[in-house]
Amino acid sequence: MVERLHLSTMEKNTEIPFQPITDLEIMSCPICLDPYKVEDEICSSPNKACPHIYHTNCIIDWLLRDTQNDRQVCPMCRYDFLEQSS
Repeated sequence: MVERLHLSTMEKNTEIPFQPITDLEIMSCPICLDPYKVEDEICSSPNKACPHIYHTNCIIDWLLRDTQNDRQVCPMCRYDFLEQSS
C-alpha cells in the first residue's frame, strides 16, 4: 500500500527514508512539476530503497499507465514502488 501524507505533517513522519535530495525535488512533484502546497496530499513508497515523494494523484496515474515487466516502478529511481523492501 502507498503511504499517503499531508505536506503539513511530513516532518512528523519517520517512515520516509532519509536520503539527500535537491531543493527542487523537495519543492515540487517530479511528475507534474507543480510546487507542493500545504495540505497537498502526497505519498511515498513503502519500498525503503525509493526515497521519492509525489502528489498522490500523480503517482497513481503514473503507476496505472506505466508497467515495466509487470512491475510498477518509481519514475525517478525505477525501484518497485508498491512492494515493501525486505
